[in-house]
Order: sequence, then C-alpha cells, then structure tokens
Amino acid sequence: MFDILRGLVASLIATMAILLVFLLTDLAGLSFSLNTMPLLGEVSLRKNPFLVSPIIGWAIHFLIFSLIWSFLYTLAATKESVHSARNFAIGFCLFAWLVMMVLTMPLAGNGYFALQKGLWAPLFALLLHLIWGWVVGFVYELLPSIS
Repeated sequence: MFDILRGLVASLIATMAILLVFLLTDLAGLSFSLNTMPLLGEVSLRKNPFLVSPIIGWAIHFLIFSLIWSFLYTLAATKESVHSARNFAIGFCLFAWLVMMVLTMPLAGNGYFALQKGLWAPLFALLLHLIWGWVVGFVYELLPSIS
C-alpha cells in the first residue's frame, strides 16, 4: 500500500497548487462561477447565518482534498499497480471530478455537470482536478518512502 503520510503531504501541496490557480484566475479577472468555498461555508452553517464565511468553506475544501481524498487515494493505490503514482492519481481525480459534477453541483443549484453555469464551468473544474491529480502523483513519486 502507498504510504499514507506521503499521500497526505502530496495532497497538501496539490491543494496549495489549486489555491494558487484560483488566486491567479481571480487576479486575471476570470470567473468561472464555480467557486464552491462560499457554498460549502453556507451549507455547513445554515442554522447560524452569522457564521457563514468563505473561510469556513475553504477550510472544508482543504479538509476534503488534503485529508479525505488523499487518504482514499493512498488506500486505493497499490505498489503492485501497473500504473505510476501520477497516472493513478490522474485517474483518481477524474473519479473525484465525476462525483463533484453528479453530486455537489446539483446540490449547489448548478445542475448536473454545472451546465447551468455554462460549458466552461465543468471544463474548468476538470482542469483543476487534472492539475490536482498530476501534482499529487508527481510529488508522491518525489517523496521518499517511509516504509
């Protein structure tokens, strides 16, 4: 089994890369109306509207990507796999994108595959997931094995 600590570190770095992409697109004035962080904050704290914050949404997003998805990635990946860690991570993030498009986007009121936001929204989300998967796999391969 892949090292869980390596997966967590790689996922943390990949999540920071996604944060950088979000910040750069915001600075460039590009808006794909797909920022789920305020939505996650709102959904998580609906009972207390005074605590709704994009910061809480970012914290939830960070928790999901840095802990939950990286843990699932490291549990699913095996050393005996015919695929490299990078290829496996890209395939894994495609699964995560599909889950987001079928579960999260309809809950956010954007319809399946966020098509109510236009064609660019699901394509941008796919690009972000591919970047995350590539960075996770790349960093994971660079880190030394602990076992």
